[in-house]
Amino acid sequence: MTENRRNKSAWWVRAHDARSLSDGLVSLARVLGANDVDVAAIRAGAGAAKDRLWNLLEQADPGWLLVFDNADDPCLLLGCVADEPGWLRSSKRGLVLVTSRCRSRRRWGRIVDVRQINLLAVSDAVDVLIDAAPDAGSREDARLLAGRLGHLPLALRLAGANVSSRFARWRSFKAFARELDGTGAVGVLDRDKLYGDHERVVVARTWELSLDLLTDEGVPQARDMLRLLSRYAAGVPIPVDLLRLRPIESLRVGRPMRVAGVSAVEVSQTLRGLAELCLVDECATRVGGDPESSQAVLVHPVVAETNRTLLDEVGQEPPEPGTDEIRRIAVNLIHAGINSLRFDDNREWSWFEQLAPHVRELLATTARHLDDEHLKRLLEAAAHVAAFLVWSGHEAKGEKLADEALSFAARLSADDEACLRLRHERAWAIGRNGRWDEAAQELRPVLIARNRTLGVDHPDTLDTRHKLAWARGKLGDWPAAEAELRAVREVRIRVLGDEHPDTLHTLCCLAWAIASQARLAEAEAAYHHVIEVRARVLGEGHVETWDARHSLAEAFVLHGRYADAEFLLRELIAARTRMLGLEHPETLDVRPRYWLALALRGQGEHRAAKKELERLLGDQSRALGVSHPATQDTLRQLSPSLFR
Repeated sequence: MTENRRNKSAWWVRAHDARSLSDGLVSLARVLGANDVDVAAIRAGAGAAKDRLWNLLEQADPGWLLVFDNADDPCLLLGCVADEPGWLRSSKRGLVLVTSRCRSRRRWGRIVDVRQINLLAVSDAVDVLIDAAPDAGSREDARLLAGRLGHLPLALRLAGANVSSRFARWRSFKAFARELDGTGAVGVLDRDKLYGDHERVVVARTWELSLDLLTDEGVPQARDMLRLLSRYAAGVPIPVDLLRLRPIESLRVGRPMRVAGVSAVEVSQTLRGLAELCLVDECATRVGGDPESSQAVLVHPVVAETNRTLLDEVGQEPPEPGTDEIRRIAVNLIHAGINSLRFDDNREWSWFEQLAPHVRELLATTARHLDDEHLKRLLEAAAHVAAFLVWSGHEAKGEKLADEALSFAARLSADDEACLRLRHERAWAIGRNGRWDEAAQELRPVLIARNRTLGVDHPDTLDTRHKLAWARGKLGDWPAAEAELRAVREVRIRVLGDEHPDTLHTLCCLAWAIASQARLAEAEAAYHHVIEVRARVLGEGHVETWDARHSLAEAFVLHGRYADAEFLLRELIAARTRMLGLEHPETLDVRPRYWLALALRGQGEHRAAKKELERLLGDQSRALGVSHPATQDTLRQLSPSLFR
């Protein structure tokens, strides 16, 4: 997605569908130094998200290139909504290039200069090679090599990097062209049936020469590392820290495959070698608070796709050695990275944002090839990401991801924990989308299965029991919800401790159940305890600490303590604006501004309340959609009968 050549930055964003576009734009924003507020808005496409991205681009060093690749649906970039600018804009500080099969000038509008591009002209192809390796031969030598490479830009780039590299075995265009015509490792790729077109064979031959070169120069794991990186989402940063986790130690090196651990130092050396030969791009991306975490690499989409084809081609005989092992390592790494995070901790959401596209890519391209053990690990990682999406305000996306992951689970037992976890998270997403009856129906069989397979005291069983109790309360039976939440809390205290985040979560929900039965003083005491412990254990800026304060403020509104509610809510709005932004889906769904409006109206400030609701309705409609339960609640509160 990004590279830096001669101090000029270039960024590549896949735009063939809404999901890849969103992933690419979030990655671009992090590379440009976006804060969490900017990233959250861009992820949601909310309100001023497009302005936020372009503000970052306008602050970047001039001379940049931004490529939107495979943008066959102009509406994804243009917006196609009256009076609302899209992602696609022009700039004096850089060039925006779109690749697309759509040639309609009418659909692209006046903002786009539509040109039909074929292969590079001979002179341009020669210039690419000469620019990369000015001392490697004459223009005639470059012309012959360019012809051998089909004038393909990626192949030319790789060839130029090979010839000019410090690893270079071939110091001239002529020598590299002779090697292309040789056999050896390249010969195995000469299968049109595998790639389907001559262009991919040419590109693959070129990078296989680069990998042979790195092997000869003492980087034997380079080929396996490239195959591994190609399992993840192309054009999206892959955190280097992910590649330093323990599962990388099982990466095998050399041909034939042999057991050999890969250390963190070797990971860095390998990535540097791949980057020098332009097989991957290095970039910096803001993830978490650790400066070391800013290191990342990206794989060109053509390189990633063709490497996956090489590994996954059905009927390929014999299969490339180590194919299954590469897939397993890719899954083990993402499982280790994802499952070490808490989805209810907003301080770790940036890590989830970074890893989620790679989980989706593994589901789409790798899941069907996995053995049951590694399929379960991938599904567990997907469930963890789905939970993050729900907690961070993207309920619909969480439900969709859980559905997609479950489609790969047919060969597993219905009671397998990976399946149960996905069903559990999907049910919670359904409930958070306002369909609590459906959520309760989904949770009941999950609870029965977990009681049987995990035991009644297992933390996951208790989580399902907690969520089912909450669903019952949301359906109107708060006395039953209170009784069940009390029982869950007692077990959680015994199993986890009274200050564990899950125990505190149950107490917070119990406080709401109590408040919903007109026992405000009792509920307020429980809320203050939760707030005090969460602030001490999790921190003042933790989303769970905010949620306890917000829930207490809601209770104040419902029981007529409007001034107390206003005080709490204004504090929360200031905190959320600082940490997440008013347009973050989590903020729009939890709705501190909604409850502030109700508190203002309760004090007779009707004009201020109506103005707050109108602004909130606009933000929710853009970010959450008109049909979202939170948006509909705001619309109902704007009824004229409530402002007489």
